[in-house]
Amino acid sequence: MTIHPRRSCFVPFVLVMGVYHFALYLDLSYAGQPRQHLRQSHMTNHSNSAQHTTGNLSQNGINTTQSPSPEKESPESDPELVWLMSFPNSGTSYTMANTRKMSNRTVASNYMHEVPDSYPTVHVRLPNQKGSGDDAQTPVLTHPHLQLPDKYLLTKTHCEGRAEDTFSFLKGCAKIVRTRVEQKPAEGDEGSNQTADNVGNGTIAEKTVGVMRNTEEYYYDPRPIHKVVHLIRSPYDNIVARKHLAARQATKLGRFTAEQEVRYTAYTPQAFQEYCSEIFAVSPTNGRLLDVAEKELDAQEVENFRALTQRIPCVGDVLQWINWHNKAVDFILGANLRSFSLHYEDYDRDYNSTVTRLFDFLELEVVLEAIPFEAGKTYTDHYTAQQLDDIRVLVKRLASTEMWQLVKRYFE
Repeated sequence: MTIHPRRSCFVPFVLVMGVYHFALYLDLSYAGQPRQHLRQSHMTNHSNSAQHTTGNLSQNGINTTQSPSPEKESPESDPELVWLMSFPNSGTSYTMANTRKMSNRTVASNYMHEVPDSYPTVHVRLPNQKGSGDDAQTPVLTHPHLQLPDKYLLTKTHCEGRAEDTFSFLKGCAKIVRTRVEQKPAEGDEGSNQTADNVGNGTIAEKTVGVMRNTEEYYYDPRPIHKVVHLIRSPYDNIVARKHLAARQATKLGRFTAEQEVRYTAYTPQAFQEYCSEIFAVSPTNGRLLDVAEKELDAQEVENFRALTQRIPCVGDVLQWINWHNKAVDFILGANLRSFSLHYEDYDRDYNSTVTRLFDFLELEVVLEAIPFEAGKTYTDHYTAQQLDDIRVLVKRLASTEMWQLVKRYFE
C-alpha cells in the first residue's frame, strides 16, 4: 500500500457557508443588530505569537503584575470566546486550571457539570443568545467569583470526535451540555459532583468519574468565534490516557469483576494491551470508524489497511484521534480563524516559553504563580516497536497535509 498524506478535503467557501447555515439552523439572526464580536478582517492562521507581553514565568517563582484592571461599565456581552479545542485527555484540565490560576481570571466551559458545587451557575453573555439567566444556552463560567478577562475568555470544548464531516464537528464545538453528575462513591468516600479543578490552593483535583444523568444539549451561534487554541498531544500518550480514564469509569460503575479490575486498571503495558484486545475491541464505534476510513481505498488497499489496523491496540481511539484533528484543522483553516497550536509536551520541553505564548495569544497578564506541571506522563513503552510504527503509518496515511505538519514531530 502506498503511504502518503491525503490531500486536504476542506473547501473554505463551503465551510464558511456551513457556519452561517448552522446559525440559521439555530434560528438566530444578526439582521439589523450590532456585531460587537465580529471583526472586519481575519488574521494569520495557526499563529504562534501575539502582540501582548506577559511577565517572566516559572513554575516555582515568577515576576507578576499585581495591579488589578480598572472598573468598567458592564457591557452588553462578555469578552470574546476563544475555544480551547481538544481531543479528550490531551491536557485540557491542566491548561484550563493553569490559565485561570496564573491570570486570576475565570475561564469557561461548554460543560455545565464542571462548575464546582460551591459556585453558582453563571452563563457567558453572548450577542443574540438564546435564553437568559439559568436557562441561557451559552457556556458557563467555571469560577464566577473571579473577574472576567478583559478581551478573550478561554472556553473548553471537545467538539465531536466521531464527526464524518466538518459541519458536524463544528456543531459539536458549539454544543452546550447540561448534566447532573452522580458518582458511585467508593468505600469510605462520600463522593463529589466536582469534575473540574479546585481553586484556592492552586491544585487540580482528580476528575470525578460518574454517571451522567438528565443530559440536555443546546447549541449556540459560532460566528463570534475568531480565535481558537488547538491543543495537541502525542497519540501514543493520548490513547493510553484515555484507557486509564475508561478503566476508572468502568471500575466506579461496577462493570468489572474483581479479577478484571486487577487486570485492566493497572498503569502497565500489559494492562493496556489486554484492555484494548479484550474490552475495547468489541466497541461498535470501531467498525463505523473503519468503514469511514476505508471509503477512499481500493480493494487491495482495503485488505492491507485492515491488516494494519488489526495490529494496533485500541485502534478505534487512534482513528478518532486522527479524525478529530483532521476536522479541527479543516475548520480552523476553512473558517480563516486565528489559532494557537499548543502541544501538551511543550509544557515539559519549554514551560516558560509555552505559557508566555499562550498568554500573549489570549492577551492575559500573569499575576500569580503557575500550577506545577507533572511531567513524565509518556507511554511509548506500552507499545511494541511494530505497533509504534503501525500507528505512524496509519496517521500518515489518513492525516491531511496540514494536520501532518502539526503532528509529524511525534513520529520523527
